[in-house]
Amino acid sequence: MTMFVNTLQDVLASGFDARFCASGHSMTPTIRSGEFVRVTRCEETSLRVGDVVLTAAPRGLTAHRIIELDSSRGELRVRTRGDNSLSADAIVPGSAVLGRIAGVERDGRYAAVDSRGALTQQTLAVLRRVRHSLQRRFGRATSNGIPETAQVRALSV
Repeated sequence: MTMFVNTLQDVLASGFDARFCASGHSMTPTIRSGEFVRVTRCEETSLRVGDVVLTAAPRGLTAHRIIELDSSRGELRVRTRGDNSLSADAIVPGSAVLGRIAGVERDGRYAAVDSRGALTQQTLAVLRRVRHSLQRRFGRATSNGIPETAQVRALSV
């Protein structure tokens, strides 16, 4: 583990919250790249589907939303996914969860990160990706609602 991860674990274990700058777009719009997030200590038993947690994942420190909890093998296993991602992350043991993302600093204000909006955020992320895919395939819609490429095809027929 890196020195930052070790320091973060020590800070959280001492009962303090930690604050750091997030990078990446996998949690947009809940957490945007460049915003500061606050991490609080949490017990494995308090984790719930929908919580946004910071994990020491194989790809590095990752702040993603819990989509699945499994304790059927005697040990808690956690699966997360970014709100702006279609694919889930690799399953990690509950011990890899360093803390819960309590809030984000946006435009000079602090906003709590809510687990109740998980389905809405994931649905919006999927819809954005579908729209983007359709726009790439068919072109952007014009003011009359007909894609530009469809208008060009109609004119050339």
